[in-house]
Amino acid sequence: LNFWATWCGPCVGEMPYFQDITRTWNADEVVILAINLEENASTVKNFLAGERFTFTILLDTEGAVGKRYEVSSIPRTFFIDRDGIIRETKQGSFPNRAAIEEIIRSL
Repeated sequence: LNFWATWCGPCVGEMPYFQDITRTWNADEVVILAINLEENASTVKNFLAGERFTFTILLDTEGAVGKRYEVSSIPRTFFIDRDGIIRETKQGSFPNRAAIEEIIRSL
């Protein structure tokens, strides 16, 4: 579960890593949900028009989901297991795909 925004350079910078993971891992192993925080649908749609992301992108226009997860800054990523338990969190951006996969493998 990754919280992001179009204006957040580090957020946008790590999105290709999530796309690579979506392509290489089985959907029954890893699901990426990218939640755009507090932007309107047209802003997100315009941003995505130039991208080819196949992972799920959701809108949290009012910030309710972000508040529930106590997100105070972005990017913020939560690694949640099959039972819905948060196993790991990361505040800030990932330097590369390998850093994300290291956490996935540790779960």
